[in-house]
Amino acid sequence: MPVSLPLVPQLLDGKRYMKPSDVPRLEGTEQRRYRHRGPTLRSLIKLALACDSAEQLGQALKRRYDRAHPPSRRDQRELERLDRLLAD
Repeated sequence: MPVSLPLVPQLLDGKRYMKPSDVPRLEGTEQRRYRHRGPTLRSLIKLALACDSAEQLGQALKRRYDRAHPPSRRDQRELERLDRLLAD
């Protein structure tokens, strides 16, 4: 993705720097990290338009987050233990 910066003559040193085609492709962990970003603004707007209130939007976002990040087994056992304690 190209980046536009203001011209600062004091920083010019006469050297030629890499072109975008010279930048190596992301591999391994970097590629996964780039791919697993948060939701896009477009998807958040579509979700907000589908909801009738801020509370409904909050619940929809929580459901979406919970689907994307299920609790680990350890967390699940801890939640079950807390539920049993609260039920007594």
